Amino acid sequence: MKSYEVQIWEIGKRADRKARPWRVRWAVSSQRFEEMFRTKALAHSFRAELIQAANAGEPFDPATGRPVSEARTKNPTTWYAHSRAYVEMKWPRAAAKTRRSIVEALTSITVTLTRPTKRGRPDDALLREALYLYGLNPRRWSDEIPADHAAALAWLETASLPVVELDSPAMVRRVLDSLCVRLDGKPAAASTVQRKRATFYNALGYAVELELIDSQPGRPGPVDGPRGRTVHRPAGGGEPGPGRHAAGGGEISRQTGRQGDGVPRLPLLRGHEALGSGGPAAGGLRPSRALPRLRDGLRRPGGGEAFGVLRSREDRIPLGSFGARRDRPARRVALDR
Repeated sequence: MKSYEVQIWEIGKRADRKARPWRVRWAVSSQRFEEMFRTKALAHSFRAELIQAANAGEPFDPATGRPVSEARTKNPTTWYAHSRAYVEMKWPRAAAKTRRSIVEALTSITVTLTRPTKRGRPDDALLREALYLYGLNPRRWSDEIPADHAAALAWLETASLPVVELDSPAMVRRVLDSLCVRLDGKPAAASTVQRKRATFYNALGYAVELELIDSQPGRPGPVDGPRGRTVHRPAGGGEPGPGRHAAGGGEISRQTGRQGDGVPRLPLLRGHEALGSGGPAAGGLRPSRALPRLRDGLRRPGGGEAFGVLRSREDRIPLGSFGARRDRPARRVALDR
C-alpha cells in the first residue's frame, strides 16, 4: 500500500536523552514515526531526505513510514531469482506439459526483464537456451553446466531487474508486449499469449505471498496482440452458411474467433433470442450446438412474422474437436445465465 499523505515536523531535542537527543518526527496516512540522532546535523540530513522525497511526489509506505524508493534498495531480489523460486514451488505438483509451459513463459519474461545497458550481454538465443535447459530446470540444477551457458546465467544474475520494479505499469506493459511477439517477429497465437500471461500474473501473486511486493500490479488495458475478428452483417436477407444472420433493422457486429475447422464461432444464445428464417445456423449457432432436442422449442416464422423463437434452458455440447470423439462425455452449459 502506498500513500502521498505525508507530514513532517521540525527537529526537536529531548532533554531526557543523552546519547541521541535530536528527534525527527513525521506522519504517513495519520501513522506517526520518529527517529533519534546523536547530532543535529544528522537529524537535518535525514529530514531533508524525507522532504526531498515528498516534494518529488514519491509515495511513502504507511507500514514503515519510508519512501518507496528506499524499500526498493532494501529488497534486491531479482526477477531471475524469483522465477527460480516460483519454478521450485510449482515443480512437484505440476504435470510434464505444465512444467514445460511454465519454463517457456518464464524464459521469455526473464530475458525481457533485464537491464538493456548492462555490458557483456550474451546473445538472446544463448540466454534462452541457458534458462530453458539449466536456469529454470530444477532437475538440472545439480548438473555441471557448460561454460557458455554458465557465463550467460552469471550475467543474468547481475543484469536481472528487481521484482519491485514491476510496481510500474510501464514495466508490466513491457512484459505483456513481449509476450505477443514470436522469436521471428510475427504475432504469437492468442492461446500462447493467454497461457504466458497467466503464468506471469501467477508469478506476481507468488511475489506478493513472499512479501517481495506490496500488491499485485493492476492489469493494464488490452494488449495489441492476437484477438478475435469482427464480423459485420448488413441489413436485409440472410446469407447461407454457418453463423450467418441478418436482421432487418440495422447492422449487427459481433466478436468471433475461428476453430481449427475454419467455422466462425459466435456467442451462444441466452434465454429467449430471435432467430432469422435460416434457423439455428442463421442465429449464430454452430452445428454442435443445434442439437435435435432444441427443435421442440423452436417456433418457425409464419403468418407474416419476420423471426422465429428458440426456447431452451440448456444445451449439451460434446467435448473434443468438431466431428470427432463423439463418445466422450458431454458438458452442460446453461443458456439463461
